[in-house]
Amino acid sequence: MYRKFLSNSIVSISGRMLILAAAFSFLCMFHSFAQRVEISPVPQSVEWGGKAFDVSAIARGDVHFAEGVKGDSALKRVDHLIPEHKEGYYLKITPDSVILAGADEAGLFYARQTFGKIMDVREMQEVEIADYPFTERRGVIEGFYGNPWSFDDRIAQFEFYGKNKLNTYVYGPKDDPYHHSRWYEPYPEKEGENIRQLVEAADANRVKFIWAMHPSNSIVSEEDRRKALEKLEQMYSLGVRAFAIFFDDIDAESVADQISYLNFLTDEFVDKKGDVAPLAVCPTQYNKAWSKGSYLRDMGEGLKEGINMMWTGDGVVDMIESPDCEWFTARTGRKPFIWLNYPVNDYGNHNLLLGPFTGNGRDVYDKVSAFCANPMQYAEASKVALYSMADYLWNPTAYDAAAAWERSMEAIMPGHAGVFRKFCIDNVDVAENKHNFRLPDESPEFKALLDKYGPLSKKNAEAYAAYFRKMEDASKELLLFRGNPLVDEIREFVEYYQLQAQRGLLLTEIAREKNRKKRKALVKQYEALTEDADMLVSRDYKGSIQPVKAHTATLYVEPFLQRESKRKW
Repeated sequence: MYRKFLSNSIVSISGRMLILAAAFSFLCMFHSFAQRVEISPVPQSVEWGGKAFDVSAIARGDVHFAEGVKGDSALKRVDHLIPEHKEGYYLKITPDSVILAGADEAGLFYARQTFGKIMDVREMQEVEIADYPFTERRGVIEGFYGNPWSFDDRIAQFEFYGKNKLNTYVYGPKDDPYHHSRWYEPYPEKEGENIRQLVEAADANRVKFIWAMHPSNSIVSEEDRRKALEKLEQMYSLGVRAFAIFFDDIDAESVADQISYLNFLTDEFVDKKGDVAPLAVCPTQYNKAWSKGSYLRDMGEGLKEGINMMWTGDGVVDMIESPDCEWFTARTGRKPFIWLNYPVNDYGNHNLLLGPFTGNGRDVYDKVSAFCANPMQYAEASKVALYSMADYLWNPTAYDAAAAWERSMEAIMPGHAGVFRKFCIDNVDVAENKHNFRLPDESPEFKALLDKYGPLSKKNAEAYAAYFRKMEDASKELLLFRGNPLVDEIREFVEYYQLQAQRGLLLTEIAREKNRKKRKALVKQYEALTEDADMLVSRDYKGSIQPVKAHTATLYVEPFLQRESKRKW
């Protein structure tokens, strides 16, 4: 809570004395003795010194503030130190001053975000930072099948993006009818007003809001195109200034028609408005495995300059490396707008994907026009991957997936990182799926037990029981949270995890029990818990588009339980 208080307080340094005095009073309630702060995304250059001042010095007015953008007279003496990069910034804290200098307004915004993280302490340290992003356009595509995010989910996401320096959001949930099946209908007044407020919230966090339309094959007739212009006009009136067209997951009738349609919208809408960004398009052949004929080459040659083409890599679900980008650019003459299908989980058994963000090349940042991830329908849980992705995209050469993941635990569940980490490490793999995409680093400690001990026995029962007790303790602590957006969102999964731990403990008890009658009673308890677990359904509410069976720890733990429970004890 106090982190949010402080980060909000520095969004506008004007009037800062009054705000920071309150911040100091608030901070005094906490026993926080900060020195060097872990900053994420990791800056390009950071040099720490000794103690600068207590936060109380700010409240007293003993610290001089200078902030602005490159060229401002107040920053003349540090002008040469501000990085010559879009969204770059220079930050310096000395015992008597704070300098926040942006290469542009976005850079100044990011300088304030970094200062907010450094200020999240009692004692501030001297530091000098020169920072900028490697990847120009970084963000999220809400493009999954299933229950779209709520209005509140999206507002919280934009605040999260601002703090973590993500600058792009594409609105394209497959199950919003006004995006997809009823694209030609205007949003009703209430839904339209929600869009307007979302655009404003995105702008406030330096996030480009891109609204996507999915017209399928209704793109040829004059009526189709008139309706498209009318819909884009409505979105423009709601504040949208960037658009995408999705042709994914359809049987394309004609690449020539798609090219004509996109160029028509560019001529008759984008160019005539003058303040609208170039279109982005998700082509029907959006990955290498599905590419055939001259579709991609025709698209690249036929589309007007500036139109961005989306790409998921070698397959539908694939991590991105330089050869993926080079293959695409060689055929289209354009850098790919990456649509990373991770941590989205709508193609498998809907396991939560909460592991480290790994597998993408460190050298793709200059080979893409944008890099965006498609998340889960669980907005809060998706932040685990998005936190690390923000770090990766900002400074890929310094990216450490394990370290970023560890930082995300405290950032997302402050004060309870340990139990949240335990839950996350057992929810890494997506389980068996049609795209054959697997993440094998789930439950490494349990895998080590399996490798060492093999099947459950009286001799090794305590070793396995110790693991299941850790699972149970973590789940119990997480379930204490009521009103926490993350825990409320994934509660059924945590409940399943708790039952899974209890099933495991019962099995270890069965393995050690000598009395046959007692063993039978324990087996019945195990079966009852299994039935309870199988009944847990997430998103099971009125109006839900897609209820989801809750499953956890499916790579090693659950198969172990099922295998051992079938033995004749």
